[in-house]
Amino acid sequence: MVFKCVKGMFELVKNYREAFNLEAFQSKYLEEYFDKNMYIVGDISSEILRLKGFNTDPKSDNYYGFIEDYLEISCAFGCPYYVLKRIKNEAEYRRLEKEGKPVDTEDDRITIHPMTKENFDKESLVLKPSQKGKPNIVIDPRKINSIPKGG
Repeated sequence: MVFKCVKGMFELVKNYREAFNLEAFQSKYLEEYFDKNMYIVGDISSEILRLKGFNTDPKSDNYYGFIEDYLEISCAFGCPYYVLKRIKNEAEYRRLEKEGKPVDTEDDRITIHPMTKENFDKESLVLKPSQKGKPNIVIDPRKINSIPKGG
């Protein structure tokens, strides 16, 4: 689905659990912040809409390839969300409108990958002076997960 609003032209790429609401989107959208982003993710948690912008620069922390990670880590589990892609020109808008691509609304669950937690103890930290005289904290790999010796 493509649409025009006072904030610009957008393509609704993903609408999980029918989260998209045009009035709520327009009220939260800040031109100064979101106009520079190509993708916008809106997620709803506790009936509050949050917007986050993503761009196309692969070196950026907000690269659009990280949208799935953002949804897994920063959003409530299973919360409704949507993904919008900015349409830059009128010709692209007309082409997408003619195609009439369906919005991806399938009710697939987010896959959460298990995280491994390693034990950490203060004994493995070693303070070493640096060249400027400021101490550096270095982890001594020989002491990680070692059994402390009694004395």
